[in-house]
Amino acid sequence: MNRIVQCLVIIISLLATGATARANMRIALVGAGTMPTATETLTPSNRILEGQIGYGAGVLIGLPLGSHMEFETGGIYGQFIFDRTIAGATTLLAGWNVHVPFVFNYWFNRHIALSVGGFADSGIGKFSNSGTPTTLSYGDLGIRNVNYGLEGGLGFSFPLGGASLIIDGRYSYGLREMRIDTSIGQSTIINNVVGLVGLRFGGGHK
Repeated sequence: MNRIVQCLVIIISLLATGATARANMRIALVGAGTMPTATETLTPSNRILEGQIGYGAGVLIGLPLGSHMEFETGGIYGQFIFDRTIAGATTLLAGWNVHVPFVFNYWFNRHIALSVGGFADSGIGKFSNSGTPTTLSYGDLGIRNVNYGLEGGLGFSFPLGGASLIIDGRYSYGLREMRIDTSIGQSTIINNVVGLVGLRFGGGHK
């Protein structure tokens, strides 16, 4: 997680050094809804983890790169929830996750933007478990707590007084093998659907 934060700070510092960038930097406060999905190849079952809807909140920072383009990053702290089924018994796993997007937003006009880029995720702490034991670490589950991959989506912006109302839908496509031990043919890839609603403040509102 420290490496993710360090990279985030370096990128923002480099892009925000110009006076124009600082003057037009946009900050968004957002609420988030998340829906992870797990693509698994396991024995004896083809699916153990089934994603459930979670909620969170965060801050996004947009740095202008031209009249239609901006770079956006930030952090979203939210729930990471799965149903876990083993031998026909299902328990609920609920944890917390930090989602860091690194995307370029292309604004077609004042109201519609296309987002393309990448992301990094880091799981925080342990999962609470509705079964026994009552808590499980990522290591106990046999999966890694850091994921990364590609992210894309579509966003909408509407003027609202001195700010803008934003509504974004994004899909995070995981590229990392999350299963720690793949020697017996097990594989887990985790993707995520992220919905964002919030207020954007700053110069040059879209």
